[in-house]
Amino acid sequence: MLDLAIFYDAKAVAGDVRLLKEAKQYLYKHLQDNQAFFSYFAKLTLSFETPLSLFARFIVDKSHAFLASLDL
Repeated sequence: MLDLAIFYDAKAVAGDVRLLKEAKQYLYKHLQDNQAFFSYFAKLTLSFETPLSLFARFIVDKSHAFLASLDL
């Protein structure tokens, strides 16, 4: 299901853009009335761990002098 979530969000950046567009249209056409699938898919996508912000995974100095700052 993770692969499907990635595909669902995909944007064409090179090559024939129509290929991705046609593949997505095929998928949407075959799933558009499948409420059970979308309920399951939504539940799974909500379970993916996401960082709270762009900088959530950086290790920072937490001493008082540099509290709440990031030295790039």
